[in-house]
Amino acid sequence: MRDLTSCLVNSNFCWNKQNGFDLFRFVCETWKPYRASIGLDLDRDVFVDTQELLDNTIFWTYERDEFCFLKVREVSWINYWSHALLEHGNIETIEAFDWEAVDPGADGAYFQLTEAFDDPSFMIRREAARTHIGVGVLLRKVIDEDLMKEAEWLRSSDFSLDDV
Repeated sequence: MRDLTSCLVNSNFCWNKQNGFDLFRFVCETWKPYRASIGLDLDRDVFVDTQELLDNTIFWTYERDEFCFLKVREVSWINYWSHALLEHGNIETIEAFDWEAVDPGADGAYFQLTEAFDDPSFMIRREAARTHIGVGVLLRKVIDEDLMKEAEWLRSSDFSLDDV
């Protein structure tokens, strides 16, 4: 099984979208990965100020079972999911989501979540897709109790960005 992921940073995303998608499709059709995606790595590419993080963010992690490597962590901007991966979910349910585009490939399918990779509604759409698709193809999200405890500790301390 091969897993291919391209993480894009907004300031470096200057290639033509169609040429980029054509290259992505060529790589997927040639290498036949189990799954592949193009999208922002929101865990690293977006800076959230500490107070907003403490006030408005729920801390999630992903439930790991013995076959967790067979599932997708998150829906990305453009997702290539092989037929083998799609067998873990309901293909009709997945295709029925309001995708920007669905394009069948020889060994899988391409699902585009939004028109632009940095669409302001991306996070809302990603969660809507996750809810619609459900577990099977995707890893189950669970609250990370350790992160919640750390957030509570930060709230109760004299922590400041000036201390960093």
